[in-house]
Amino acid sequence: MLQMVLHELEIECLPSRLPESIPLDTSALQVGDTLTVANLALPAGVKTSVEPDTVIAAVLAPQKEISEEEAEAMDDVAEEAKSQSESAQMVD
Repeated sequence: MLQMVLHELEIECLPSRLPESIPLDTSALQVGDTLTVANLALPAGVKTSVEPDTVIAAVLAPQKEISEEEAEAMDDVAEEAKSQSESAQMVD
């Protein structure tokens, strides 16, 4: 199962260089693999200040079906992690 960890990426570029999307190839990933900002092929003239080792996506092993309460708890944990990541980026 592919889990997206980073949903937004702050970039710097001229308005004329603003990409509509930044493709991310996940076809060769195996369970346990991750993709980081360093793995991105940013277009010419586009850069990011996000740390290169920031995880964008991770491949997780399939899990048993979970209850609605467990799913909500997992969403809460993911939201907290996202919030902490955003706070850490603001400190830099």
